[in-house]
Amino acid sequence: MDNNATLIIDTNAIASNYATVKSMSNGAEVAVMLKADAYGIGSNIVFDTLYNKGARTFFFAYTSEALELKKHYAGNDINIYILQDLNESNYKTFLDNNFIPVLNTTSNIKLWEKNGNKKPCVIHFDSGINRLGLKKEELENTDFSNLNVKYLMSHFAESEVEGSEYTKWQHENFEKVISLFPEGTKLSLSNSSGVFNTEHHFDMIRTGASLYGINLTPNKANPMAAIISLTAKVIQIKEVKKGDKVGYN
Repeated sequence: MDNNATLIIDTNAIASNYATVKSMSNGAEVAVMLKADAYGIGSNIVFDTLYNKGARTFFFAYTSEALELKKHYAGNDINIYILQDLNESNYKTFLDNNFIPVLNTTSNIKLWEKNGNKKPCVIHFDSGINRLGLKKEELENTDFSNLNVKYLMSHFAESEVEGSEYTKWQHENFEKVISLFPEGTKLSLSNSSGVFNTEHHFDMIRTGASLYGINLTPNKANPMAAIISLTAKVIQIKEVKKGDKVGYN
């Protein structure tokens, strides 16, 4: 008798969630988060599903994750962004594979622009989450004329909270630094919950949790489809009386 549990991944549901996000993007590019093996779903499975639906922009946490994708897909019609810290040990990997780094520090910037490097990069502004990214003062004291800045990016702290004053404040902070960058620099602010609860979509939205069925609208029905189900055979049923103990302690 086979008692193994079975995890079923519904790729149609993944595609449906992507379509839902895209319908709410106001024309912004929809970037797909494939970090952590696509939240444990399997990055190649999600990539294949969404590439076939038109997705061409993907984010990874580490270069090692992106290199695994390149073994799976050798095409050159996609944009791969990496959140991992740029440093001397992975600099060449970025260059050789045309990975686009998300630059969080002034030292990242100095490293990327050395030797006249003009490959694209993303500047990450910390608008208030106090996690990664450069502060406003650092941006004001940085010369971006030697960089090919493809996007100015930031990240919401609580955009799942509808009507959040903190989210509004972060958006205002983001708006204040846009003028520090060359004209034509694209902008990215909204994560998954930002798509549903704000209108700050700019040029690119970054969607992760919503693709994988997580509800980004607390206290409301989940607009996203569940993409996994776990089944197992029941091997025994016991009847217990009120007051009986079950398991340890």
